[in-house]
Amino acid sequence: MATRPRGRWNWVWPSVDTREAAEWASRQAFWAAVLLAAITCAFGLLSAFGVGLVKALGFDGALVHGAIFAAIAFGLGRHSRLAAWSGLVFYIADRIYAWATVGMKNPPVIAAIFILAFVGGVRGTSALHRHKRIEPRSIRDAT
Repeated sequence: MATRPRGRWNWVWPSVDTREAAEWASRQAFWAAVLLAAITCAFGLLSAFGVGLVKALGFDGALVHGAIFAAIAFGLGRHSRLAAWSGLVFYIADRIYAWATVGMKNPPVIAAIFILAFVGGVRGTSALHRHKRIEPRSIRDAT
């Protein structure tokens, strides 16, 4: 299990210098995707059951978005670079679409936090793959 690297602002721009730090950055994006999947599915279910306030906020079709974020979380759990990039691109596209159609119902600070988590995931998964390529060479060179 990856331990959290030290630093006050590490959650904003995580260090990916070591394998453990890269795993932590990737895990941060994983939990962001899990949270988005859970919240989106919950609001999608409330909208499907006809809760008026939730329907007014524009959560029609949220179950599909929740399933997409769940699939992204699954991929991030396996340190997939494709899942990391998909999470970042899909979240940004989803926010732009939501703000264009429904308006800005939540503060952009929340969106910025999720975007930073997904950017950290992209950096973390890319660094993990880089560390995997370098580690066998360094072990071979040490012997």
